[in-house]
Amino acid sequence: MKIITKTELMLLIAKLGLRPGKFLGQNFMIDENMLDFIVRTAAPAPSDCVLEVGPGFGALTKRLVGKVSELYAVELDIKLFSYLQSEIADPSFHLIRGNALKMDIKALFGGREFRIISNLPYAISTPFVLNVIESGAIPSGMHLVLQEETADRFCAMPREPDYGASSVLVQIFFEIEKIRRIPPEVFHPAPEVGSAFVSFSRRAVLPGDDGRRNLFRVVKAAFSRRRKMLANNLSAIFAKDKAVDILRQLSLSPNVRAEELPPGKYMEIAKFAELS
Repeated sequence: MKIITKTELMLLIAKLGLRPGKFLGQNFMIDENMLDFIVRTAAPAPSDCVLEVGPGFGALTKRLVGKVSELYAVELDIKLFSYLQSEIADPSFHLIRGNALKMDIKALFGGREFRIISNLPYAISTPFVLNVIESGAIPSGMHLVLQEETADRFCAMPREPDYGASSVLVQIFFEIEKIRRIPPEVFHPAPEVGSAFVSFSRRAVLPGDDGRRNLFRVVKAAFSRRRKMLANNLSAIFAKDKAVDILRQLSLSPNVRAEELPPGKYMEIAKFAELS
C-alpha cells in the first residue's frame, strides 16, 4: 500500500483545502523511519483488534492494515474521512467518522480485547485517555504519540511539578513508559511543542465499576484546589471530620496535600467512598 511523501502530503493538503491547525491538533507524521519505529515497537499481532484515533492521511493506518485482525479508525474531519474511504479498501479496516471524545468505546468493542495505537490529536489527548479509563473499556495496551508535556504529566511521580489527577488515574490503570522523545520536524506542519512516544500496559488488577467511579470522584476532588490541604478538598465527598479520620486511618497527616500521595493511596481512600 502506497505511503505518501512529504511533497505529496503538501499537495494533498492544498488540493483538499485543509488548514491544519491547533483546533483539531492536525500534525501529520511524515518521517518514514519514525513511523516504522512506532509500528515495530508497538508490535501489533495478527490477532489484535486495534483502535486508531485521528488517522489523518493514513501514514500509520496503512502500516497497520493487514497486520492486525481488525483496525478501527476514528476521524472527525470530513475531508480526511472521505480521502481515507477512497484510499483504503480492506475488509479488516473500519473507518468511523466522529468525535473520539463522544464515542462509546465499550459498545464499539463489546467486551473484546483491544489495543490503541495512535498519533493522538494533541488537543484531545488527556480527555480521551481519561474517557477511555472512565468508560471501563480498558485496552490491554496503548502506544501513543503525545505532546511531551502530556506524557510528562501521565508519568509524573508524587511531589513532582507535573503530578496531578491525570497522573494518578492513568498510573492506577497502566504501567507507563516514555519510550522516546520525538522532534517537531517529523511532522507537517511542525508543532510548536515537543512530542513523545509512550507505551501503556494494563495492570493485572483493576478497580471494578463502583471502585472506578469512586476513584474518579475522589481524585477529582483531591486535586480541585491544589494549594489546599487534602482533607479540605475531600470534604466535597466526605464530611470534614470524616475526611480527617480517613487520613488518620491510612497513617496520613491531616495536613497532607494531594500531590504528596502516591496513586495507591487514592485507591484506599476511594474504598471509604464506597461506604459513605
